[in-house]
Amino acid sequence: MQEIKMKWDNWNAICDFVPKDQFIKGVFLNEKGKVSANASNNLGLKIKINDKERLAKEGDYLVKGKKNDKCLIMSEKMMSLKNKLKKCKI
Repeated sequence: MQEIKMKWDNWNAICDFVPKDQFIKGVFLNEKGKVSANASNNLGLKIKINDKERLAKEGDYLVKGKKNDKCLIMSEKMMSLKNKLKKCKI
């Protein structure tokens, strides 16, 4: 599995990582994590998953399979759980 964490300092890598047919646009988020028209320090990415618009937020992970499959969004908490289970070989 390939993964990349949503952060400002790797925005260009995120743009390269997400398949073009899934990438909608980068957005600013307010303090509640909602899309905002005002510039902010909070990063978001609108992405299409299974024909539905989803929102990845700063700190989330974008993941895809080894064969450059479609991207999915995983929260930091879910990624941490995945890594713990992997260590247990579950």
